[in-house]
Amino acid sequence: MPPEQQPEQIQQPAIESQPVSNVQTPPAMLPQQPTPKKSKIVPILIGVIILLIILVISGWVYATKNKNNNNSSATKAPAVNTPATPSVNSNVNKSTVSKSADTVDTLCYSFALPTPHGDVGVDNRCTSSYMYGKDNVASVVVDIPVVPQVATLSELITNWKKHNTDSIVSETQTKLGTYDAQKIITKKTTVSSTTNNITLLVYTGNKYKIQNIAVSGFEIRGRYDDQYGSKVGIDSILASWQWK
Repeated sequence: MPPEQQPEQIQQPAIESQPVSNVQTPPAMLPQQPTPKKSKIVPILIGVIILLIILVISGWVYATKNKNNNNSSATKAPAVNTPATPSVNSNVNKSTVSKSADTVDTLCYSFALPTPHGDVGVDNRCTSSYMYGKDNVASVVVDIPVVPQVATLSELITNWKKHNTDSIVSETQTKLGTYDAQKIITKKTTVSSTTNNITLLVYTGNKYKIQNIAVSGFEIRGRYDDQYGSKVGIDSILASWQWK
């Protein structure tokens, strides 16, 4: 018998052994994390807050100072506009001129009306009436004569006396500004009356017109005694009178 054939053995190639290295393999490198940047908004916000605080404090200080100034101003007495006393009628006692008055300004004249007084309005007519004094009891009336056109002061006086019904206490020739005048003090004819009144007749020629009609003068009248300061008031008005 033929000898048994042995299976053919396949030789495996020899695996070369790799030399073992003493160098350690470095661990895998992790990606480097970015360093967070500081926000620029925070300093800006802090600056804005500080600025607002400064503005609020400054506003409070200013308001407090302004309030204190107003309070101190309120306690001060108001300034008084004292009209200059023109050179007028020497029979008027200039020591009685009011130290507190408002100017009445018309087309024909101006004068200082003592305070307190009623409403003088904005009417610049040359004839009107003005109330003054406590409770506006005293008054001065500026009117045209009974006969508007005359040639002389004497004629003006004569026409007035024709229509006068009161008792004449006294008469005095005088001047109001540059114009001749007659100062007449009267009293009511009733026995119980103690009220004196004044009428100042002023001859001005034909310089002035009332509603486009020439007049020769004016009548200035009012109460004239110690009641309600009427005498002092009239004297101060005549002392401050200025013609235009």
